Amino acid sequence: MPSARTFPSIPRRPTRLALSLALALGAAGIAPLAQAQSLYDVYESARNFDATYLSARALADSAPYRAAQADALLLPSAALVAGANHNNIDPAAGGNKASDTTSLALSARQPLFNRTSTATVGQARKQLALSRYDLETSEQDLIVRVAQA
Repeated sequence: MPSARTFPSIPRRPTRLALSLALALGAAGIAPLAQAQSLYDVYESARNFDATYLSARALADSAPYRAAQADALLLPSAALVAGANHNNIDPAAGGNKASDTTSLALSARQPLFNRTSTATVGQARKQLALSRYDLETSEQDLIVRVAQA
């Protein structure tokens, strides 16, 4: 009969030293990963990803351009049109007939009074102020939501 080999017994429960060593090493490895974020960092991160705030900011960013387009209704405008035409007629009875025509036109316009344009400009300026207020409101709402989270 072959000899039976015996293996040293493995303890079924880890010793206190092994447990405390594992906890210490685990805490040392996780500690750098678990850093606290300041409220300002969370707020800045939310400003970059919150859909409501980003929508209000996009509208506020585009409002000055819409106001500038409305202001352009009160500005003077000028147009320059030029043209040239050459006709050459060769009748069957003989002789060539040619004619040249050139034209040049310049027109300028300055509105002195246009109630519709004035109303449009006033409305655009009010929308510009309103978009700024909406952005401030959205920013304050974001601050409250971040603080409550």
